[in-house]
This record gives sequence, C-alpha cells and structure tokens, in this order.
Amino acid sequence: MDVPLVVIKAGATPTTLITRDNVTTVDVKPVEGILDTTGAGDAFAAGFLVAHLGHASHRDCLVAGHQLAARVLQSPGATMGAR
Repeated sequence: MDVPLVVIKAGATPTTLITRDNVTTVDVKPVEGILDTTGAGDAFAAGFLVAHLGHASHRDCLVAGHQLAARVLQSPGATMGAR
C-alpha cells in the first residue's frame, strides 16, 4: 500500500507505527480497573490523531492514544468518567 503511515493496535500488546522510512513500537502500559472496552479503540484513534495534528513525534502520538484509551477503559460505556 502506498500510504504515509500505518498503525497496528492490538489491545494490550505493543502498538506499532510504520512509515516508509521507520518503524516505531511502543509498549502499552497496564490498565488497572478496566470496566468496559466499549469505545477504547475510537479513543485511541482520537488521542493519536490530536497529537499527530499537533506535530508530535510518532512515539508521543502512540502514547497519547494509549492514555486516552486507558481513560475510557476505566469508565462504564464509551465515556471518560469525571476527571
């Protein structure tokens, strides 16, 4: 495929970002108190894209996605709870 980047996300396993020139892999920090997985993938995408649009490094984009997904995992339904 001729695309600028590909992100491979698979739950708690490391996330990989592939570009034409580089491969970046970031471990997923364990999340305690998981209540619901609904919306976690969408939250990851949102966190990643906001960081990417802000010109963050690829590693920081992946971490931002992980952090937002973790918030959703600790809340019932596709919400982020009160913080």
